[in-house]
Amino acid sequence: MTVEGAMDKGAAKLRTRRIRLATWGVSLGLSVGLVTLVAFLQIDAYRGMLANGRRQLAGSASGTVRMVDQDIDASLGPLLALRNASDTAESGSLHMRLAEVQARHPELPTFVALDAEGGVLACTSVPLLNWREGLDAPRREALGASVRVLVADGQNGAPPTIRILVDSRVSEPAAFGTVIDEARVRDGMSRSIMGGTADMTVFSLDGRRFASSRADRVSSWSGPVPTPGTSGQHADDLRIYAWAASAHYPFAVQVGLERAGIFDEWFRQARSSMLATFALVLLLNAFAAAFDRAYRRQSHLIRALSLSTLHQRDTDRDLAASEAAYRQLMTRMPLPVIIVRNDRIEYANLLAEERLGHDGATLVGRHAAEFMDADALEAMRGGTPEGTSVTAWLNPEEGMPFEAELALSDYRDSRGRGTLAIVRDVTQQRRYEERLNHQATHDELTGLPNRRALREKLEHLIRQSQRDGSGLMVLFIDLDHFKFINDALGHALGDQVLRDVTLKLGDVLDGLGHIGRFGGDEFVAMLPFSCSPARALDVLPRIQSAIEEPLEVGGSVQRLKCSIGVAFATRDGSDADTLIRNADTAMYDAKRSGRHTWKRYSADMHATAMARLTVLSRLSGANLDNELALAWQTQHAGDDGRVIGVEALLRWPSAPGDLGTPDKLVPLLEETGAIVQIGQWVLREACRQQRRIAGLLGADCRIAVNISAQQLVHVDLVAEVRQALAETGASASLLELELTESAFMNEPARAIRTLHELRAMGVSIALDDFGTGYSNLTYLSRLPLDKIKIDRHFTSALLQDDVDASICRSIVFLARSLNLEVVAEGVETDRQRRWLLDEECTSMQGFFFSRPVPIDELGPATHELRLT
Repeated sequence: MTVEGAMDKGAAKLRTRRIRLATWGVSLGLSVGLVTLVAFLQIDAYRGMLANGRRQLAGSASGTVRMVDQDIDASLGPLLALRNASDTAESGSLHMRLAEVQARHPELPTFVALDAEGGVLACTSVPLLNWREGLDAPRREALGASVRVLVADGQNGAPPTIRILVDSRVSEPAAFGTVIDEARVRDGMSRSIMGGTADMTVFSLDGRRFASSRADRVSSWSGPVPTPGTSGQHADDLRIYAWAASAHYPFAVQVGLERAGIFDEWFRQARSSMLATFALVLLLNAFAAAFDRAYRRQSHLIRALSLSTLHQRDTDRDLAASEAAYRQLMTRMPLPVIIVRNDRIEYANLLAEERLGHDGATLVGRHAAEFMDADALEAMRGGTPEGTSVTAWLNPEEGMPFEAELALSDYRDSRGRGTLAIVRDVTQQRRYEERLNHQATHDELTGLPNRRALREKLEHLIRQSQRDGSGLMVLFIDLDHFKFINDALGHALGDQVLRDVTLKLGDVLDGLGHIGRFGGDEFVAMLPFSCSPARALDVLPRIQSAIEEPLEVGGSVQRLKCSIGVAFATRDGSDADTLIRNADTAMYDAKRSGRHTWKRYSADMHATAMARLTVLSRLSGANLDNELALAWQTQHAGDDGRVIGVEALLRWPSAPGDLGTPDKLVPLLEETGAIVQIGQWVLREACRQQRRIAGLLGADCRIAVNISAQQLVHVDLVAEVRQALAETGASASLLELELTESAFMNEPARAIRTLHELRAMGVSIALDDFGTGYSNLTYLSRLPLDKIKIDRHFTSALLQDDVDASICRSIVFLARSLNLEVVAEGVETDRQRRWLLDEECTSMQGFFFSRPVPIDELGPATHELRLT
């Protein structure tokens, strides 16, 4: 062996060792990194579950406080009814009153009438002992009455109770009382979200236990006496706790959760990740071992081949032995191997003969150009360094040409220099790569280009349009009410509908442009054109007609419709994202216009979209006090101008553009859904200002607040009103809620029930904008209304339009027939005022009396009547 051969051998060994060490190093590093990462994530997940448990406990404690608060508040209604209806201590009369109230409120186990010493004058069941301690409890004002609440221990086998007392208006009976028993509170806690997993206990403020959600575990209060309205958390080795104290009544709630339960839940969720990590680590190391073994074997073969060419062939015997060893090694190679010298194949192993040649013939002696392309042949001529790899198309004598990767290395022997090529067929690999690329750029369901491919294609079409001066139209197509098909027939049939729609769109747009699926039931079409934009729009009716063709879906015939948004390059955008976004904006404008139509994008649409975004970003719950304000418009008696009420109107002083005007702001709030949260803010703010309004306009001045239809549907309006009154100390009798007729179209039975509950609290109900909606007299006869408001549309034209005058006259007659008060809005002139007075409409509101003003500008000068 020559010095040069020895050096090559040593270098090969060193390179093999380095590659093996690198392989195992990478495997070990990946394994350690993966285990560390998963451990960190799981520890973080456990901490997150603990934090989430604490948040849930805090929410559960606060929720239970609200539940008990609401139970107590709900019991005040029947007690106030007793207080208002009873003015005598005569036993028979008291028993009858108590029995009537008990029949209407079976959820409360007993009602009692007490004398000044706590003695029971009348009751509906066996009287509870020691009502005297209830009379000693501190008083607070609620709903205009003096109320006392006490958490009392069980006595003589009776369970603990919360006792509620309301002072009478007469000296005897001195008070009326009822109780909330332990079972009712326990049942409410057990039905809460954490009622089945956490320990929930209600305590008096001095630590006495009242009710617990679990009879098998008795919790105790270990902390200091809580301050009303406060909350907190603490923990021990076994459990975590959260507590909250009522801001209005003398009780607190403690909720506890076992740490072991949180750990078990974490371990259950983490187990699959741990097992997967362990399996992946094993797989990595198995791959490293397999790679190491394969690389060693290949290195041995290559080294043996190299050694065979490096040995001197001094004798015929050595040459024969070397040739035999050489052919044996070549035969054992697991891939086709050829040696090319002077553009001819000098050697081919059996696998090469089978893959490139045919039976009965040999490749040896054949010209290499017969089997490979010119680039590969050129690479084999020039001499290649160790490890060179080229991709070539090979053309076998039998079968189709295929793409191959050729691993090339120099080959030297006594006859000179050549090139050894190891052939690896990469056809299947290329097909797999192409399939992966297709999946990455095409929708799996419809086979259309997906969102990514759409953007790339659109960018290309935009550049082409700019280059040759042609037009380009982008259509955003959305199926109308497609969700109904998914909900009724299932997603499988819904997917079939999408495939059918894809075929229809392909037929109608064939040759006109390109189409892809943007997502869900949304499609994007890109249509180059050379005519005028107006002529290009002629394709839209054809698209709509194609989609409207009947489809048989699950044994039924369906007729789909669509809404389309249109944007033109480069008028509506010079890049793909902008064009698609603006076409999408135009499509949603078509949806808002009633669907089954199309709209071209305009700058106004973008302004509206930005306005919606501004509303969602700025009018959030965290900063409403800094953004919103209320204006106040007084309501007057038409004859002498005295103030009889005031309406709270929403304003956005710092609104961008014209969003501060009610006709722009309110519809936008309803469209975005923000009207629910903002309506709650308006209710609380109006209640908060009630006392100041009374000081400015009179103690009996009623505040009217507008309630949206979404508030009536999506929130517990009764609870919201009750909480607003409780938090602000406002009087229910001076609060009026205004609702439009549309509020009763969805779930009318629920809406009517809600209004009855509000009226039972003492809140007045007004029907706003009467005559502009459905004007359903069936609902009108069932609704618990106090007032009807004539819309300004009729009032403003009643002196010029006989029809509007007749409508106003009919509304006034209808209201008086139903014993309802009627208020005319939009009164702006004295002639209108006099006409309404002649028709016996005595309550009015409008610019003639006062414009909406800030609360600081309310006062006597604001509502002076300008008689002429």
